[in-house]
Amino acid sequence: MPTLSHFWGHFFPPKPTFTDANLPADFYGKVYVVTGANSGIGKDIARLLYANNAKVYVLCRSEDKALKAIQDIEKAFPDSKGALIFIACDLADLTNVKTAAVAFLAREQRLDVLFNNAGVVRLLRI
Repeated sequence: MPTLSHFWGHFFPPKPTFTDANLPADFYGKVYVVTGANSGIGKDIARLLYANNAKVYVLCRSEDKALKAIQDIEKAFPDSKGALIFIACDLADLTNVKTAAVAFLAREQRLDVLFNNAGVVRLLRI
C-alpha cells in the first residue's frame, strides 16, 4: 500500500535533480529528433540540444511555426555549432509519418535519440 508521502509527492513534487546544468558540455556529432518542437517542452528540448551543438530535426505539423521556433532558438544561441532542421510531420496521419521518416533517412545514417514529445490520439467510436 502506498504511503502518504507517496501521494504527497504527486501534489508537491520535489525540485528536479536532472536539469540543463547536468547535461554534457557538448553534443556535437549527435543526431536528435524532437517531435512537437515548435512550442512548449519540445521547443525547450530542441533549445537545450542546439545550445550544446547537437543536430536537431524539428518535426512539426506547421512549417511556419517550426521555422519561427528555429529562428528564435538560433537567435538565442548564435555560437552553436549545431543545426536545426525542419521536417513536416503530422503524427495523426501514419502516411505522413512514413513520409517524414523517409525524408529523415534520406539525410541521415543514424539517430542517437528520439524525443517523441507530441502526438494525437484519435478515439474510435464503435
